[in-house]
Amino acid sequence: MKDSMHTNEIIINQFVKTKNAANHGDAEAQYDLGMLYQFGLNIVEPDENESFSWLRKSAEHGYAKAQYKIGDCYGLGYGVNIDPKQAIKWYKKAAKQNYAEAAFMLSTCYSQGFGVRKNPKHEMMWLQYAAELGHGVSQYHLGRNYEIGRFVERNLKKAISWYEKAASQGVELAALEIASHYCLESRGMSKEDSEQYEAIYWFLKALNLKASDALKIIKELIVNEKKR
Repeated sequence: MKDSMHTNEIIINQFVKTKNAANHGDAEAQYDLGMLYQFGLNIVEPDENESFSWLRKSAEHGYAKAQYKIGDCYGLGYGVNIDPKQAIKWYKKAAKQNYAEAAFMLSTCYSQGFGVRKNPKHEMMWLQYAAELGHGVSQYHLGRNYEIGRFVERNLKKAISWYEKAASQGVELAALEIASHYCLESRGMSKEDSEQYEAIYWFLKALNLKASDALKIIKELIVNEKKR
């Protein structure tokens, strides 16, 4: 009981400090307060309007995370009416500050024609940018583009390179793509052998191994198999 009361006291004190800082123009505190009202936490109920208000203040102070979130708010209609053009505006502000998630969202918007006309060139540009910033899902999709020759000249070497970057961040599909290429193309194995290694990969994943660790084990298995 005492521990619970002490925990609540800590939460209340932190909330008061955050709100004071937010009221004095601290952009990070404004963002934290906005996220707090988005999800709610013991002392506050979720409140879309309050959340949007604080996130907007933070975004206007130039805080990239908040700019990205405001883009989401306009895209999803959270605390404000859906406005695709405003979503694009705020995603671009965040992306120009090297916020990878925002760059990926811009790529998606140009792919789907959300708030902008569909534009393969801009879709690829923002996807490449997000991938270079280390966004795992973008790295996977960029790898796919190079593998199938979508918007770029087909290049399996580049595809594998981007898959490896994505797999190292735990993107499972990227690891599976590499495993498939090691089995079928790089090592010239039969389809039956390939399916065996894919099964091994997913079994390792089921044991909660990281995608990159599972991939490493598969590579070792393939090398050992070829030595027999």
